[in-house]
Amino acid sequence: MKDNEEYISIDIKRILKSLKDNILVLLIAIVLCAGIGYGSTLKEKPTYTASAQMIVMNKSNDSISDEMTDSDISASNALAQITCNLLMSNDMLESIIKECSFDGSISDLSSKVNISTIGSTQLIQIVVTDYDPERALNICREIVKLAPEKYDEAIGIGSVTEVSSPYTSGVPKSVNKTKKMLAGSFVGFVIAMLFIAVKSVIAKKQ
Repeated sequence: MKDNEEYISIDIKRILKSLKDNILVLLIAIVLCAGIGYGSTLKEKPTYTASAQMIVMNKSNDSISDEMTDSDISASNALAQITCNLLMSNDMLESIIKECSFDGSISDLSSKVNISTIGSTQLIQIVVTDYDPERALNICREIVKLAPEKYDEAIGIGSVTEVSSPYTSGVPKSVNKTKKMLAGSFVGFVIAMLFIAVKSVIAKKQ
């Protein structure tokens, strides 16, 4: 037991000595990779978002102000989940590409659109992200416009209606430069530690 403790103690001392001897390498790697991480943010094109909200009702004559039972709400919540998948279907995306004259594939458009329920509710949040704020807004508008028709064709029960009109602030999303720098610093730390470990192994064999 004592021999093991002495071995661990010697090993820790060797590691600390290696770090001390190579502290400059460690710092250079961290600073360099952090700089690369920061530099990558300067090359990123600004992106813009447009958003809208819709609500799914399990009865076509329902409105937001109507009194609804628990079963009505549960049914609407389930329909909202289905509607999200429907609005992201290839058929829906193809229609948007045609109507908006989108220069790209279904996969390209799909990567720009995020449609999900707000919590476990019957509300649907539509968010479109693009390098062009006007195009993001047009795509969002087209989704809201086509949603009721596609919903009726595929489901035919209840309705989906607009709650919040498509909107964009026109302000680009801010790039998280700190996150990029921290990620770069971590990569630099790992690279430096691997270099130090390999260097130590080679030194021990000589």
